[in-house]
Amino acid sequence: IPALPASFPAPILVVQHIIPGFIDGIVKRLQETCEVRIKLAEKGENLNSGTVYFAPDRRHLSVLRSPGGKLRAQLSVLPSGLLFCPCADVLFESVAAVVGSRSLGVIMTGMGHDGVEGLKSIKATGGVAIAQDQLSSAIYGMARVAVDANVIDHIVPLDKMASEISRDRKSTRLNSSHIPLSRMPS
Repeated sequence: IPALPASFPAPILVVQHIIPGFIDGIVKRLQETCEVRIKLAEKGENLNSGTVYFAPDRRHLSVLRSPGGKLRAQLSVLPSGLLFCPCADVLFESVAAVVGSRSLGVIMTGMGHDGVEGLKSIKATGGVAIAQDQLSSAIYGMARVAVDANVIDHIVPLDKMASEISRDRKSTRLNSSHIPLSRMPS
C-alpha cells in the first residue's frame, strides 16, 4: 500500500485478519506513511478512488451499488458463524456480484483458506486474481490454497505487488467502479 500513488484510479478494500483492537493502529501507521488515503470503512459511505478502506474489527466489509450507481461500503456481522470476521470471501463475493469483470482480488500471506471461494467468484465474472508469492510470504497458506485451486492469474512478490496492481488497473477495462481488493498479511 505505501507504494501506491495518491492518484490511484480506484478504491481499495482490505480485510485484515488480526486480533481485535489492532486494526486502528495499522490504519494510523499507514496514514503516516502512504500517499493514498487510509481509513476504516464506514457503513454506507461512497467508495472513492485513491482511498484504502479497511474492514473494522468484527465487521464484514462488502460493497453495494446505490440507486444512483455509486459504489458504497456495507458493514455487517452477517453472515455469522464464519471462522473470520471480517472475512475475505464475503468481500470478494460482494465485489464479484456488484463489479463483475472489472474487479481485482489480491490474496497475501496468512494462514487458512479465507478468500479462495471469493476469488472463484471474481474469476467466474471475468475479474482478475493476484497472489503473493511463496518466497516473500511470512506464511504461504492462503495464497498457496488459492494457487492450488487454480484461481490466480498472477503470482507476485510483495515488493512488486503495487506495480502489478497498478499495471492491471491501466488496462482498458478500468473505470471508476474498478475495485482492487486486498487481504493483508496476518
